[in-house]
Amino acid sequence: MNVGYVPHSAEDVTGLIASWRQRIAADERLRLAASVDDVEAAGRAGDVAVAFDLEDSGPLDVRLDQVRHFYDLGVRTMTCARFPNSR
Repeated sequence: MNVGYVPHSAEDVTGLIASWRQRIAADERLRLAASVDDVEAAGRAGDVAVAFDLEDSGPLDVRLDQVRHFYDLGVRTMTCARFPNSR
């Protein structure tokens, strides 16, 4: 699930992830996936695995420590740039 891109600050994305994590926890059909094993386990159980991604690196706010922050919140993929508006 895409949770942010260039117009969103790290704070915006953190809030959105927190909101989605609550929704996922409240729905027994959904599982937050941190790994391929989690995705496969959800599939075997008939559940839907959810992983977060960032469309580009804008929400990092030019701070590499934000990579760990977002990883810890469940972001598993991020493209480095968004075209045509990459910075």
